[in-house]
Amino acid sequence: MIIVDFKSDHAKEILGGSVNDEKIRPPIEVSQFVENMVVKNLAFTGVQDGKIIACGGIYPIWDGVGDAWFLGTSMIFDHPTKVTKTVKKYLIELMNLNSFHRVQAYVRHDWEDAQRWIKVLGMQVEGVVRKYSPDGRDHILFSRVI
Repeated sequence: MIIVDFKSDHAKEILGGSVNDEKIRPPIEVSQFVENMVVKNLAFTGVQDGKIIACGGIYPIWDGVGDAWFLGTSMIFDHPTKVTKTVKKYLIELMNLNSFHRVQAYVRHDWEDAQRWIKVLGMQVEGVVRKYSPDGRDHILFSRVI
């Protein structure tokens, strides 16, 4: 997997696929997501065999603290080790280059595969965030602190 600069069309391509299934997460308005969450130089896109398979980044909340975000296609399951190693590397790199001492992420309480994966990225469970999402579902708060 190679990393390229994130462009808004990358999110449109990913969110048009199976990741935007309501069973996985509530539907996301692409333009709102890109406008509200994507920060230049804090986002990246993963490409494998010429196809976009994932995007991720950090949205700064205040100095030193940010929210991690990730969008993936079903193709991430074809390259799980490569995707995991690359995302982990870039998460750490973005944290170090931009002086983040804490990055956090929220994962649905019933999405166990995502919870296991985010732990492999080096994040630790902090607790339950009740009725966090627009649909009122509980989430688990994870963080990586350096």
